[in-house]
Amino acid sequence: TGSHGWGSAPLLWLHDSLLGVRIAEAGGGRLRIAPETGGLPFAAGSTGTPKGTVRVDWRPAQGRLMVVIPSAVTAELVIPTPWQGMKLKAPPGASKTGAGRYTLSSAGSYTFLGPRVSQLRINRMAPERPSGSRGLPSVSRLSPAGS
Repeated sequence: TGSHGWGSAPLLWLHDSLLGVRIAEAGGGRLRIAPETGGLPFAAGSTGTPKGTVRVDWRPAQGRLMVVIPSAVTAELVIPTPWQGMKLKAPPGASKTGAGRYTLSSAGSYTFLGPRVSQLRINRMAPERPSGSRGLPSVSRLSPAGS
């Protein structure tokens, strides 16, 4: 039935792949956040971590990426693919640590502003997931045996 735990696999995929929130250290004190839309017009949501709720709202067509982290957390933010190599307006408290990477080290909301990205460009840049990768099963694994 739809209420079985197996039905929760898409939720893991949404948090892990679209929102890009991953625990990088036992206990949840360090996170890695790397949102991607997967070809969708936007990716937004929240997910629980051992230290509290993390919220990600990536709106490429509006040129806005907002991340909220709880206290006692340091997050490495990897800028989404369509913004890689572009000039961004980073919020106070976000420290640039490399090409397309920032460290967010105190609780609160961080809003990054950048160029608006068209849906056509997003679709062309959406990363492809290899068959059998973590996330939703590949179509071939869903096919009945012998077909």
